[in-house]
Amino acid sequence: MRKLTDWLAFLLTRNGVVAAVLVVGIAGIAVAERYVSTLPMALFIALSIGCLMAVLSGRLLTSVYASIGLIAVIAFVSYAKMKWMSVAPNVVDLYFLAFDPGTLQFLSGSFLPYLIVFAGLLLSTLVAVLILRRRETGSARIRLRALALFPLAVAAAVLSQPRDFKGVEDLMRYRYVTSFFSSLRNLGHLGEEVPLLAHLEAETEGATPSSALCHVNGQAPDLMVVQSESVVLPTQVLGDDTPAELVRGFGGMDGRSRALRVETFAGYTWVTTAGFNTSLPISDLGWLKNYSNFVLEGRVENALARSLKRCGYRTVYVTPLPYSFVNEGAFGRSIGFDTVIDQAMLEAPSAHQSDAFYYDKVLETLSRLRAEDDGPLFLFVLTMSAHSPWDYPLHPDAAWSGEPFSDDGSVAEYFRRVARSREDLAAFWQKLKDQASERPVALLEYGDHQPSLLRSHWEMREGANTLASPTSPAYLTYYQVLTEGVTQASRVPTFEAMDVQYLAPTLLEAAGLRLSPVYDYLLGMRDACAGRFAECSFAGIKKGYFACRQNPGACETTLQTAMARAAGTGDAETLESRVAEAARQHGPRRAERPALPSGGTGARP
Repeated sequence: MRKLTDWLAFLLTRNGVVAAVLVVGIAGIAVAERYVSTLPMALFIALSIGCLMAVLSGRLLTSVYASIGLIAVIAFVSYAKMKWMSVAPNVVDLYFLAFDPGTLQFLSGSFLPYLIVFAGLLLSTLVAVLILRRRETGSARIRLRALALFPLAVAAAVLSQPRDFKGVEDLMRYRYVTSFFSSLRNLGHLGEEVPLLAHLEAETEGATPSSALCHVNGQAPDLMVVQSESVVLPTQVLGDDTPAELVRGFGGMDGRSRALRVETFAGYTWVTTAGFNTSLPISDLGWLKNYSNFVLEGRVENALARSLKRCGYRTVYVTPLPYSFVNEGAFGRSIGFDTVIDQAMLEAPSAHQSDAFYYDKVLETLSRLRAEDDGPLFLFVLTMSAHSPWDYPLHPDAAWSGEPFSDDGSVAEYFRRVARSREDLAAFWQKLKDQASERPVALLEYGDHQPSLLRSHWEMREGANTLASPTSPAYLTYYQVLTEGVTQASRVPTFEAMDVQYLAPTLLEAAGLRLSPVYDYLLGMRDACAGRFAECSFAGIKKGYFACRQNPGACETTLQTAMARAAGTGDAETLESRVAEAARQHGPRRAERPALPSGGTGARP
């Protein structure tokens, strides 16, 4: 071993080898950065790291190898995360995600080749540094020179940022070297007040269990919610050329597909999970949006599971991932789920099982819980079959007419999984219907976000910056509601698109349930705003929603005030037409909404 390390040290210190490493390193930085405009910034970052290493070690060659190796590791992580999630690594990831055992378990099960390359880069850099450190002698002169050069290199990296830079996201989405370092700006937000968290603090202090209504038309139904991983309406992408096999299974009770607007693309499933379960605009967390499971834990009073528990429901969360993954288990419990069934409890060999595997586990759980108690159940289920990677067939023996669904192998495999997901869902729903004689059932199914492989499709169709706009079609998925045995089930509304914050109250409405004035407010807001939440044009109605959450007993008055304010700003005619259209689409309500202001806005939806 000593001879081997001595030979490696001799090789690594040869002038020709050092020169070659420098040339390859600089060329590699240029290729990884991808854009000439930020290449100087990337090179100055590499120089800054080298100077810092030299200050710490006093060794020149050791610092050169350490800098190039560390840049290679960061660029590879950036590439992998952008490829599969369309978002670069963030310095905040180191605090929330990097050392989570659930994250490592997920990566090893789903992206093992990438994990091996990452470990190889890290290990080879460490070995080279340790070997050279023994060969080189530390020098105070090198330390002093590096100490003088370091602040200059950092300043040059900051100043070399392009003048037309449009914000952190502009760098984070495309450049594999500078992306991680540009995210350091987020540290400047530490200590700033996050408005959504301030709203939630007031909500937790003001809300009381007595605000629940718990009104049910007929027997309380079981509620099943399926959040389908990475599934999108194929017609949104393939248009009129969509094969028949990919059209079925998205239309709910009336056969009409419905668009859902979510707040994430290609990753961060938990952003959509939190948005559905809390009916909160997760984007209002700002720079903390992608860490919603952590920052919202213990802060949300008016969550769907918690409201259902107050009305006698038992609540179960089924996830194909480890309990600790992105704090999913702890967050689920904090918002009212009695039981969290994770990958270990499911006895799943990996997260990538067919949807039928998870549905069978749900049916087993249903049978077990019904044997213990005949009360109503709420089960929230996450699937994983359509999740990346798509470089292997998940259902190799299956075949569908119309294949191949694309000339691109990954796209074809993705749509094969979507086709299978429709079959598995249909079979699951049939089994639930067969059991509806025991208790009515309502099923909501929706897509959490679009897959990363559609990014190039939307950029070619909508422009390079399409992901920067929350109204982009890249943020549209779908939802559908199915009911069996529900008394006077309401028709599901049809808007151009509906924001995810309205999804839970829409399910409750279709299931014949009134749980809380908060959900009544949301339904009134949904109809008035034509399914928009973040982009609702009526001033004050969103602010009124947060006031309603803080004081559910005053929700009716709050809604009336918001509507009156809208009428007073000249929006009365628009508001009247929208609520009238909602009335025509949905038919009579089972329960009265808070009345709209008299003399201003017309018919009640």
